[in-house]
Formats: sequence, structure tokens, C-alpha cells
Amino acid sequence: MQRGFVVDGRFIVEERAAAGGMGTIYRALDQETGSFVAIKVLSVLGPTEEARFLCETKVLLSLSYPSIVGCIGHGVLPDGAPFLVMEWVEGEDLGVRLQRGPLSVTDALLVTQAIAGALHAAHQRGIVHRDVKPGNIILEGGNPARARLIDFGLARIQNSHQATQTGALLGTPSYIAPEQIRSAHSVDGRADLYALGVILFEGLTGRRPFVSHDDVLGVITQALFEPAPHICDINPMLPLALDNLVDSLLEKDPDKRLGSAQVLIDKIASLELESTSLFSVSRVKPTGLTDEELRFVSVVLLLPTPLGGGAALDNTILAQPLRKLVPAIERVVAPFSGRVEGVGDGRVLVAFAGRGAATDQAAAAARAALAIRDLGTGTPIALTTGRGSALAGSLYSDAAIRAAALAKVCPPGEVTIAVDETTRGLLDPRFAVEQRGEAFFLVAEDPFGEAGRLLCGRLAPFVGRERELNLVEQVFGDVHSESHSAVILIAGEAGSGKSRLGREVLGAISRIEPTTEIWVGRADIVSAGSPFGMLARALQRAMGIHDGEPSELRYQKLVRFVAEHVAPERVATIVTFLGEVVDARAVDEPASIELRAARRDAVLMGDRIRLAFEDLVDAITQKRPLVFLLEDLHWGDIPTVKLLDLTLRNLRSRPFLLIAL
Repeated sequence: MQRGFVVDGRFIVEERAAAGGMGTIYRALDQETGSFVAIKVLSVLGPTEEARFLCETKVLLSLSYPSIVGCIGHGVLPDGAPFLVMEWVEGEDLGVRLQRGPLSVTDALLVTQAIAGALHAAHQRGIVHRDVKPGNIILEGGNPARARLIDFGLARIQNSHQATQTGALLGTPSYIAPEQIRSAHSVDGRADLYALGVILFEGLTGRRPFVSHDDVLGVITQALFEPAPHICDINPMLPLALDNLVDSLLEKDPDKRLGSAQVLIDKIASLELESTSLFSVSRVKPTGLTDEELRFVSVVLLLPTPLGGGAALDNTILAQPLRKLVPAIERVVAPFSGRVEGVGDGRVLVAFAGRGAATDQAAAAARAALAIRDLGTGTPIALTTGRGSALAGSLYSDAAIRAAALAKVCPPGEVTIAVDETTRGLLDPRFAVEQRGEAFFLVAEDPFGEAGRLLCGRLAPFVGRERELNLVEQVFGDVHSESHSAVILIAGEAGSGKSRLGREVLGAISRIEPTTEIWVGRADIVSAGSPFGMLARALQRAMGIHDGEPSELRYQKLVRFVAEHVAPERVATIVTFLGEVVDARAVDEPASIELRAARRDAVLMGDRIRLAFEDLVDAITQKRPLVFLLEDLHWGDIPTVKLLDLTLRNLRSRPFLLIAL
């Protein structure tokens, strides 16, 4: 619109005042009142944009409050573009003001109190703003006490589907609550209070609680996973009572956050009434030798679509909730103690931190990434490992940012797991890592030892262990030819080559007697001591059972495996009790009397599992040798060890070789 254009026969356009991604603001003169007005014209026309614009109009028409910009009229221009006429507020937006530095305590509280009043009025009518930020707050006449809330373009009317049918809105990353990051469909007024808490934090300290070099994912990761710093840690001169107020607004769990804007108003009023004690002794920050300690962290990132490069933190981004994918990922990564968070725009973050040695943690994260890939998500995956500082409030964010950059190397149309150099260096030879150009991709964890370090594109030669390898081959030869059980224990420091030796042994055994049944069980620090954990993983791998599969499919694989090896009359009992180990049960069949009795008695259950396992091993070893390799026995569980010990004794005349690393 040009200067002098008359809108709705009443408003004369003076100038274009501002332009955004979806609309343009014009300053105009109201001929009826002689006052200036702001005309917002929708510049992007489409069903989604028009629905949001209509929602904003409906919201403003329903609200009348001193600190909310008022609506004067609305309509459609001759070219079909919708417009909205609002009060013209002369002043400076809070975002511009904060660029010059923090506010005084009094001014910060005045702004917070005014906007809390606006939010209370909106929330009373079931309206959630969803984009409360300094840029949407105008200090009328530069006066903090006359702060006005503007731009309800992302507002949501609760119990209404308006403006959310085609996707939820996340708002502005630095100011959105964790629950709004996950999904903007179901947030309530407490999300606005979180945003106001961020603004109060920024007003008092001059910085936002979560900052990550203008990287959206870094800020989102901190907001989801990491506690906000205390304002008194940034400025010890700030009052402790105010520190507690900000903390209560920035609670990640909305149920622990301040309940309503009115409660916030009351708390601010009580602070002002108790001015003599307002500036009490600030929080004393504890110190210790580990305050600055860095921790190893790993991050697995699913990135369905490439991140937009250089997205600014003040940009509003669209979200697509992941209601089905996140619970499925939570199930498959539960054994590895990964924490899962879904971001509304389609990304999923899985974080691992500080569980034992870095090699163990990287291995757990790699297994989690492989399990996620096996879910069939069809999305690229990136895995990074590094060090983060909990004290600095950036435990996972740097790893997440690097994972986002790494995900961009995933070939289009392929479901791959890209890994960084650090993770690749920490993974032992059981993990197959493939190099393509400058990038590395995790392919598989090989239970039989074919994976290993690549040198010039080929498996690195295995040297210096010929004596041990020959000894194990000799023992296996005796077990096979003389039909008796035996056990070999291979001990050594971490990194001394036990895993590679074990894999070379399995390869040699397969060449000596190709019909040999080979099982591999592994323990790790994450599930250390879990009853029958090693046995479960070995049987699941042998049966082809994967984490996250439906119970019925797991049960079918169990039955098929047992039936291949055991006489029909013995199948049912073995399936019943080994099903308790591998978590595979018939969906519709009631538990037998024997199973119900065993579930009430742990000792009885252990005995029945052992007998079922012995029956299975007995049936297999009547036809061929069985070799059971136990990896990382130091993280193993006593029930598995006792079960194997008794099986070796009771089946001493069977070709059963146990190799423990």
C-alpha cells in the first residue's frame, strides 16, 4: 500500500512501519478519531496463514486489557489480502531495549507485572499466546510500567482446532517451554509463564538462560535437558527472593511451575510490599573440585529433514508432533539408559552421559542408534561423542549441534548412521564402521567377529596372538572330537585385544566345523547385574529378536527357533520359560499353572529357566557343537554365570564350549 491509500474508507496510510515473514505493518491515520493506528496486512496468502490471521483477529476482538494492544477493526483489501487494524503504540520494543543492557530490578518487575496481567486476561478466556518474547512487548513511551503485549498471530484458543490443524507452532526457540518444544498442540498458559520467566531472567542479567551461538538446536537441547542457571550465579547482587521466583517460572515440568499469571502478579506484589527484605543475602554457590569437571556425553540425533542453515533465534519455526515415534524409540533405547526427547519439528534427540568409561558409553549409544535404525524410521541418524560441562549449562548442546551438522552428510534416500571421529575412535572392533569419502557410517555390530578396524579399506591384520588362538582351537577340537564340555576364560586390561581375539576364535571355529552353533552374549555397564541379562541378549540374537518388535512377533521367533532344534513334545515348556528371559510371550494365551507358580517364587523361576535352557542346549549338542562366547563378563550377572556353570556340569558329555572374555 502506498502513502495516502485509504483502507476501509477510514484509515489513511502514512508509511510502512515494519515487515515480517507473513505480514506487513503500516502506520495510518484514523480519520474518525484523529489517532494513529497500526494496520497489519497478511502478505502470505494460503489456507494456513489465513486461518492463523483469522484466529489472531478473533483473539484481539475478544480481549480488552490495558497492557494488550487493542483491536479497532478488520476486513479484506481490494486485492483479497486480509487486514487487521490495531492501536498504534508509540515506544520501544523490549528486545531493542535489552540490547543496551539489563534492566533495574524495579523496571524488570514492572514489565513482568504488566505482561503477567495481559496473560492473565488472555488465559481467563482460554487463549494461549505461545510467542511471548521481548520483540512482542512494546514499552509505551519507554515506560516499563506501560509494557504492552502485541502479536497474537501464534495464539491458540484452547479447546479449538483453529490454526493448529496443519501443524503446531513452536514459537521462538529461546523463549519456548520444554512442553511447547515437544508439541505446541496441547500447551496451556503455563508455557506463556515460562516465556515470561525467560524474559525476566534476561531483563535482570542481560542474557538468556540458554545461549548457544545462535544455533536453534543448541538452545532447544539445553531447554529440554539442562537446568537453567540461577540469576544469582550470574549476578550475586540480585536478591535471593527474586532468584527463587525466576526458578519457579523456569521449571521444566509445567506441573511444578507457577500455576497462573495471577499467582505471579501476587508474588511480585508481595516482593514490592516487603521491600526492606527484598535485597536479602543472595544464593551462596557451593564450590568443589568437580565444579568445572567435564563429562563424556553422546548424542544420537534423528533428523528427518535437513536443518536450515543459519536460522536465527528470533525466527518462529513450525512443528510436527512425533506422538508415535518417540514412545517407540524410548522402548528400544531403555536398555542403554538413553534419555529421549522429541522436538515438534520432527527431530528426536537421545542423550547419554557419564556412565562408566567413554568406550562403554560410546558402545551403548552405538547400540541405541542401531536399534533405532532397525525400527524402520526411514530417517538419517547422526551419532556424536564429546565432553560437556553441566556447570556451563551446555552438557549436551555442543554434541547435538555437531550431530546436526554431521547428519547433513547422510546420503539422500538412505537410512544411515553417521558417526564422528571421536565416536569412531571409541568403538571397539565389534562395530563395523564404513568410510565414504571423508565421512564415517556405523553399519552394524557383528556378533561373530567379522567387524574390525579397517586399514586402507581392509580389515587390519591380526598378529601377535597366534599362541592363544592355537590353544583355543585345540580345546575346541577336543570338545568336538571327544564330545565333552569345557570353559575358557580370557582376561586382560581394556584395549588389550580380547574382543578381537574372541572374534578370530569364532571365525576359526566356523572354518574348522561349519555346522557349529555359535551364540554371543554381551554384558555392559548400563545393564550390569541385570538377572539373566547376558543370557537374554545371546538368545535374542540367536533367535533374531530385536528390541522394539511387537510381542507377538518376538514370540513367533522364539517358537520357530526352539521348534527347529527340539522334539515337538518338549517345545512348549522350553518356550514358556525361555520366553520369560527373552521377553517373548503369547499375547492371547493365559499363563500356565507352572508359570504362575514360578512367577511367585524367584528361586523356582530360576530353576525352571535353567532346566529349559539345559533342554535346549542338550537338543542342539546332540546334533552339532555349541560355542557360547560371553563378552565383557566383568559387567555380567550372577544368575547367568550360575546357570551356565550348572549346564556345563550337567551336560559334561556334550560338545559345549563356553568362552568368557
